[in-house]
Amino acid sequence: MKREYIYLSAGLALSAMLYGIFHFFSGTDYFGSLVDILTVLVALLATIGLFRAYRSLKKDGSEDAEIFFFFTISELFWLIAEVVWAFYEIILQIEAPLPSFADVFWVAGYLPFIYGLYLAFDYIEFHRKAAIVAVVIYLAASAFTIPLLRDNLMHGEGGILANVTYTGYIMADTIMFALSIPVLVAFFAKPIGRAWLLIGLSTSVVAIADIWFFQLNASGQYTSDHIVNYLYMLDYVWIFIGSILYLEEKKEK
Repeated sequence: MKREYIYLSAGLALSAMLYGIFHFFSGTDYFGSLVDILTVLVALLATIGLFRAYRSLKKDGSEDAEIFFFFTISELFWLIAEVVWAFYEIILQIEAPLPSFADVFWVAGYLPFIYGLYLAFDYIEFHRKAAIVAVVIYLAASAFTIPLLRDNLMHGEGGILANVTYTGYIMADTIMFALSIPVLVAFFAKPIGRAWLLIGLSTSVVAIADIWFFQLNASGQYTSDHIVNYLYMLDYVWIFIGSILYLEEKKEK
C-alpha cells in the first residue's frame, strides 16, 4: 500500500513539474522544441510502463496480459507518432500539416487500445449491463460532439482531409471514452481500481485535448506553448503511473 502512494505521489510530482515547465519556459524561442522532446519522453515512459506490465502479467500467466499487450501496441504507435511530429518541428523546422504522417500512427493506435478495452469487458460480471452503459455514454457524448463535427465540416478552414481527420479522431475518442467508463466503474471497488481510474481518466484527457486542439487548429489559434499540449503529456503520465499501479495492486489481489 505504501509503495502505491509513492507511485501516485511521483505521478503528481511529475505532472506538477511539467506544468511548471509550461509556466516558466512558455514564450521562449526553444519552447516548442522543448515541448516536443518532453512529450516524446513521457510517451516513451508510458510505453515502457505498459510493456513492463504486459511482460510481468504474461510471465504470471494472467489473462490480463492480453489486455496490456494491445495497450502496449497502441502506446508504441502513439510514441512513433510523437517522434514523427517532433521530427517535423525540430529537424525539418516546419509546422506539422494536418493530416500528417504522424496521424497515420495516431489513428492506428486507437484500434488496439479500443480492442483492449473491449477485452476488459470479459472481466465484468455484468458485462451486458456494462455494454448498455457504454452505448448510453457514447450516445450522450455524441450529443455533445456531433454539433462540433457538423460545425467543423461545414465551416472548417483546414480542407477536406483535415476535416475528415478531425472527424475520425473525435469518433475514436468518443468510442474509447464510452468503453473505458463502464470498465472503470466495474473495477473501481476492486484492488486494481486505482490503476483503472488513471487509465480511464487518461482517455477523458485525450478526448478533451483532441477536441480543443482541432478547434484551435481550425481557427488558427494553436501554438506550441498552448496548455492543450500539457494535457497530452498528462495523458502519458497517467498511463505510465496506471500501468505501475496495476502490477502493484495485482500483487495485493
